[in-house]
Amino acid sequence: MKQILIDVPLCQAVMGRLQTMAGVHVIVADPITEEPRALPPHILSKTNILFCSQPPTNFNELTALEWIQLCSSGFEQLLGLNLPELNVRATNAQGVFDVP
Repeated sequence: MKQILIDVPLCQAVMGRLQTMAGVHVIVADPITEEPRALPPHILSKTNILFCSQPPTNFNELTALEWIQLCSSGFEQLLGLNLPELNVRATNAQGVFDVP
């Protein structure tokens, strides 16, 4: 089972779809914030997917992390985390707000 940690606001419809997916356990950070801060290590150690605007200050506790999705179009907040060495894929929201 994949654990998804969400630290950004999501609409109820999207949250409902995530929570009904087979093989997925969804945890929502409390409180949700864009400010960097430490999150509970017991949650981070089991998190496979992180959806956030800022990674937690105790990022090294994310020992099972496979993918980090940023809600911003930039990625500066990930610099220095050595994601390639950790085999962690990172994606951002570049293009989400584009219009034809």
